[in-house]
Amino acid sequence: MPSDEISSDATIELTLTRLEIFMSEANPLLVSAVFQPILSNLFLLLVHVQNTFQTQFKERITKVLKMNFRSSWSAMVDASHLVERILRRSEDEGWKFAAGSSGGIAIRKVDGMESAALGFDQILARISTFVDLLEDSSDEVKSSVFVGVIREWLTPKSDDPLQYMSHLPFLN
Repeated sequence: MPSDEISSDATIELTLTRLEIFMSEANPLLVSAVFQPILSNLFLLLVHVQNTFQTQFKERITKVLKMNFRSSWSAMVDASHLVERILRRSEDEGWKFAAGSSGGIAIRKVDGMESAALGFDQILARISTFVDLLEDSSDEVKSSVFVGVIREWLTPKSDDPLQYMSHLPFLN
């Protein structure tokens, strides 16, 4: 294992297998309790594999995430949680997904120099990935996400209503 490797590709593979088994056997309330803390990182892993030849990983992660949004007790909360973190970058927390030593995916440490802002194409790819995940979810989940996004977009960022109104595009 290289010195900057936090988790090997074999470990990630094993964790994904265990998560798939857990998701198919556990009750929805337990799944929600276990799943939410790792949801954002699974989404980042899915975003990472979109640009690789790791089609098997992509299919497995997509399956697990879709199962959560279809059957989880907290699917609406989980979807909103992802929306709030859609611009999150693992590099800002000191790690990233990278090619593993056995051809899979590993987690590696990063230094502060690797951090850069997301580009428009990367943001669009994340949104597209998120929309694909919600494809099979209930209308309640989709509605919750839509209302949450609109509410966030329209919420004043200041207590001064005049300052808020000056930022509305149709008033400028």
